[in-house]
Amino acid sequence: MQNEAGTAIVNIRREARRRGWVQVQLADGRQLRLPESLAAGLHRGAVLGEEQIRSLEARGQQERGFQHALQLLARRPRSEAEIRQRLRKRELPAEVQEAVIGRLAQLGYLDDEAFARAWVENRLAFRPRGRSMLRYELRQKGVSEETIQKALADFDEERALQLAAHKGARKYRGQAWQTFRQRLTGYLARRGFPYAIIPSAVRRAWEATVGAQEESEE
Repeated sequence: MQNEAGTAIVNIRREARRRGWVQVQLADGRQLRLPESLAAGLHRGAVLGEEQIRSLEARGQQERGFQHALQLLARRPRSEAEIRQRLRKRELPAEVQEAVIGRLAQLGYLDDEAFARAWVENRLAFRPRGRSMLRYELRQKGVSEETIQKALADFDEERALQLAAHKGARKYRGQAWQTFRQRLTGYLARRGFPYAIIPSAVRRAWEATVGAQEESEE
């Protein structure tokens, strides 16, 4: 039933594939997807005005966008730009996207400064990179230049180089010096370390590798 006062609800049913959500079918064929908490006061036969329908639709979209963002963040930390990109792919209205971003930021789930610091720390621990490569990666994530500068303010590139050289040296262990030098140099250069500081790191890695080999042969 639809009249000047509004549109009637003809059916409410739970979504089979999404727990905690319902589909509200309106007399004019429109369908609202809402969390159960938002649909708690609705029932079959109730008449909704256009303003109420628009509000419910927007709130339902916001909740879907918010839950989607939480799923993404549960897999790994993400920058604000990454979350915005994923929300755009879901073709949510701009105002809904902004509401989701605001809610995430308010709850502390979106913080580009914390994200950038964590990115640098994670790389140092597991996949060491040079300053230029880290800057490039964070730019690709949509992090602002100012935030990147803060994240890299205390970055110890010499330490990162030492860790990367140690990891790379294990791959080329047992090879002749020239081959070792060429391959490890390329390995470190691809990870964004300046050429000026690579040779000494390669030499130290070689000496450590040779020393380890000699000890194991004794």
